[in-house]
Amino acid sequence: MNIMHDVSTKRATAIRVLEAESDAIRQLVSAFPEQFDAAADLLATVQGKIICAGIGKSGIVARKFCATLCSFGFPSVSLCVGDALHGDAGVIASGDALVIVSHSGASSELEALGEIASVRNVPVVGVLGSADRQLARICSLIIHTPLKETACPYALAPMAITTATIALLDALVAVVALERQVTSEDFAAHHPAGQLGRKLHQSVGKCMIPIAKTPKLSLNATISDALLEMCRCEIGAACVVDHNNALLGFLTDGDVRRALVRGDTTAFRIDTVMIKAPKCLSPSTSIKDAIALMEDRLDRFYVAPVVDEHKVLQGIIRLHELIG
Repeated sequence: MNIMHDVSTKRATAIRVLEAESDAIRQLVSAFPEQFDAAADLLATVQGKIICAGIGKSGIVARKFCATLCSFGFPSVSLCVGDALHGDAGVIASGDALVIVSHSGASSELEALGEIASVRNVPVVGVLGSADRQLARICSLIIHTPLKETACPYALAPMAITTATIALLDALVAVVALERQVTSEDFAAHHPAGQLGRKLHQSVGKCMIPIAKTPKLSLNATISDALLEMCRCEIGAACVVDHNNALLGFLTDGDVRRALVRGDTTAFRIDTVMIKAPKCLSPSTSIKDAIALMEDRLDRFYVAPVVDEHKVLQGIIRLHELIG
């Protein structure tokens, strides 16, 4: 077997799949579903739950939609259609909305579920690949996704279709979130754990290096003193403070190196080297906001003093602590 040819064939197949899936999304952009806006308005004003259902791969798409809705704080339930028709349909109540996902647009089980919802005056939003089959009849609104499967090399397994439908439903959640004016604080309330929860919930004060371990210098210190203090604390920066720990300036090991390259000696006072109006963070700044400030492309910095509202030093923070 020609190994190089085999690798090339594999890569070509993979690229064709990726291109077909991205093309499917672009098709939905150019032929945007007419009732998308109406569906977004409906879901944005639902007083109860948003119930999501589908069968097979469409069921997986519906579960992803449900999970995304929940992450924004919208009460949502992913309903197994088989179980629903044997009692679990009791979860559908007045004030809810039902979203059914079906590429074929033909499913007797989903049709039966939709009929139950209709009897209870629950609107049904159909995300359907075919809008002229039986399932469309019981829908209040239809988000039409008339896509052909072009990614699967056998034209059998749904690949491009499911990817594009997931993308469209993500877009739907985004619009609903904007309509409901979801804030970062709202989002944080539903993500208390993990790295995301940490960034949204915790503040700089929780992870900063405390003042007792922060490199500090007086205004009359020298560059030599600064180097010794940075080495002692193993932090490549130092805060210049007065006798009350009010911040007067800040310098990094980079500032020191640049001074030495200019010809300054280690006996020079640090007030000739330090930054007199450094960028500071507050202990109450969220980790998310602090990372955004420190990683700003036009004004990036990796270490900063942490001060209170009176500019009194509380500690020091590095991007390392925020990300880690």
